Amino acid sequence: GESALLAAAERGHEDIVMMLLDRSDPNMTGANGKTALWYCCAHGLEGCVARLLYKGAEVNQQHSPLIQAAMIGHSRIVKKLLDNGARVHETDSLQRTAL
Repeated sequence: GESALLAAAERGHEDIVMMLLDRSDPNMTGANGKTALWYCCAHGLEGCVARLLYKGAEVNQQHSPLIQAAMIGHSRIVKKLLDNGARVHETDSLQRTAL
């Protein structure tokens, strides 16, 4: 029940994510509600994040990619998300924000 794009992103396979992006919906969610953008932020895959944003990935989702990138410490990804409209005060399911 999981797409190839989500499976590759969840496992941090940057090269496969990049190959699949042209044929996949960048906003597809898995059973847990997470997207390829969220997983790429979690793994620090800056190139994939940039490509997903270019392809129209939504930065403000139920599971915030910004919060995930900030928690892990991926500052360049945080900046890229902010530059693409991510809301700083968005909360996740635990009421945490990126701040």
